[in-house]
Amino acid sequence: MPRIYVVGLSEDDPGKCTAEKMMRKGLARRINPRRIPRGSIVLDPYASTRLSPRDREAAEKQGLVVID
Repeated sequence: MPRIYVVGLSEDDPGKCTAEKMMRKGLARRINPRRIPRGSIVLDPYASTRLSPRDREAAEKQGLVVID
């Protein structure tokens, strides 16, 4: 299973937040923004570029970081 990390900014309704649901089910882990794993891919909801197949190896090895 890929490593998924969440940098939660607590701006959403926890009952409707997908990241919160993933953490409750054990699929993701909350981290401090200062502890983002080196080499991981940071997913920003306002980013102008998309993931590509070339990003797969880094995502599998280092993980994905979701800013929520």
